[in-house]
Amino acid sequence: MPTWRIVVTAVIATAFWVGVALGAGVPLGTEMSAAALSVSAGSESLQKGIAEFTIGNYEEALEALTRARRQDPKSSSAAYYLGAVKKKMQDYAGSLVDLKDAVTLLPAVKVAFIDLADAYFALSRYDEALLALDVTERERIEPGQSAFLRGLVLAKQRRYGEATASFEKSKSFDPKLGTVCDYQIAAILQQEGKFREARDRFTNV
Repeated sequence: MPTWRIVVTAVIATAFWVGVALGAGVPLGTEMSAAALSVSAGSESLQKGIAEFTIGNYEEALEALTRARRQDPKSSSAAYYLGAVKKKMQDYAGSLVDLKDAVTLLPAVKVAFIDLADAYFALSRYDEALLALDVTERERIEPGQSAFLRGLVLAKQRRYGEATASFEKSKSFDPKLGTVCDYQIAAILQQEGKFREARDRFTNV
C-alpha cells in the first residue's frame, strides 16, 4: 500500500491525498507554491520532469528530474519534485535527501515538510515525522491534512487520546476529511476495546 495511507479502501485514501502531491495551498512567503514551481521552472529537464510527474509517468519523471538536479543542485523546485517522485515510487529513504534540500534551499518549498513527514512515517521514523509536522502546524501548511497525518503517527505510537484529538482537529480544519477521520477514530476505539462506540463510528462512515 502506497506511503502512509493505511486505510482499508483506496477510495478513502485517495480522498485524503488529492492535492498533496503537487503541493496545493502553500502559504505565501519565501516558499514557492506548486503553481510557481511549475511556472518558474527554468530548465528543460525540470519542465519535462514536472510534466511527466503530473501525468503519472514516474520513471520518465525520475530520469528528467535527476538530470535537472544534476544541472542545478541549488534548485529547490527540482529537489522537491525529485523527492516527490521518489516517494511516489516508494523510495522513501531516497526521497529524504531531496525533500530536506527542498526545505533548506531558497526559496524554500515548505509544503515539502508534509512529504518529509509522510516519508518518515513510511519508514517508521515517527519522532522525525512529528518534528516535520511541528513545522507544518506552526506555519499552517495544509492544516487539515497535517493534522490527519499527525493522528496516524500518534496512533502508531499508541498515543490514542492524542491521535483522536488530531483527527478531530483535522475534521474541523477540513470537513471533507470527516469520513477518513471518523474511520481512524473508530479503529482507535476498537483498539481500546470500546466496541460499542467503535461500531457507532463505523456505522456513520
